[in-house]
Amino acid sequence: MFEQTAAWNEYYREMDPARRRPMLDTLCMSEPDDGANAYRYLLFRRRHTDPKDSTREVDHYLFQCVNLGQVYRTARLFKKGAVREVENITVSLGFDQAEKYGEAGEKALYW
Repeated sequence: MFEQTAAWNEYYREMDPARRRPMLDTLCMSEPDDGANAYRYLLFRRRHTDPKDSTREVDHYLFQCVNLGQVYRTARLFKKGAVREVENITVSLGFDQAEKYGEAGEKALYW
């Protein structure tokens, strides 16, 4: 269900956003669109754009993964706040948009 072509596998293995962005552009133009190319661009922007300074490239996913550990620690005392924070994190990362793209979106989010 979540198989990818070799070219997409190479893209998903790349961690450097400066090298990853041209790969995304090339693959979206050269590979057949499975319906998730727009979502892949959204995920890229959400992951690599600093929400406070759009000119900086960051790994927002890494920051949010670290943030989840902090949310987990406070969940024992403030359960409703922690649930709300996790929901905000999933929205900020674009996870809530996968459903709009069907199976192709789920696959893009998985990778």
